[in-house]
Amino acid sequence: MIKNYSFQKNEFIVIKEKGKVSQVALSEVSHIETKSGLSIINKINNEKIFISKNLKSLEIECNLKNKALIRINRNEIINFAYIKEVSFINKNLTLFNGRKFTITRRNIKNIKELFIQKK
Repeated sequence: MIKNYSFQKNEFIVIKEKGKVSQVALSEVSHIETKSGLSIINKINNEKIFISKNLKSLEIECNLKNKALIRINRNEIINFAYIKEVSFINKNLTLFNGRKFTITRRNIKNIKELFIQKK
């Protein structure tokens, strides 16, 4: 059975960087990735926000674990609401925009628990 997920009203990621604070609505974030020490927040409208923090720092500072964001590997965090399908055999997932991601063995169990209700 697939669990339904809906965003809480006014749920945001607050970003503090270079002397300013900004916020991004969680409902607009499809995934967050890291490249060359930068975190990149990818929005559903294909806009990208670059932050000079690694994913671990961003997770802690923005308290991402209590939100609808799931760490799937060392380089990527996915918004649960935008997952179209998950292949537990191939250890990958696809977002509604068609982008595919690899899930590490370590994280596959957590994702499986989110999708399948235990009896």
